[in-house]
Amino acid sequence: NKVFNYHPVFMSVGFGFCTTQAILSFGWPFSSHVLKKLLHVMWHTIAWIFAGVGLKAVWKFHNEKGITNLYSTHSWTGIFTIILYGIQYLMGLSY
Repeated sequence: NKVFNYHPVFMSVGFGFCTTQAILSFGWPFSSHVLKKLLHVMWHTIAWIFAGVGLKAVWKFHNEKGITNLYSTHSWTGIFTIILYGIQYLMGLSY
């Protein structure tokens, strides 16, 4: 049962790689502002998907093993981060 191994991989790719690409997309030269905004939201959307899959993986692992969800500081910090990221994402889409 290696489903838990997907959690750190997907969270690292989502928050480490994809959000970095989203930030860097505004610095690309020789591209229009509209293209930069589209790339920015695309990378953030991909990051959101990766984070969701990573969260689902750890939740599934805990349920299969009978481990209580949201029992540690790490899990509460992670949920809080996901919620804040989601709020920021929705606010960015409305702007």
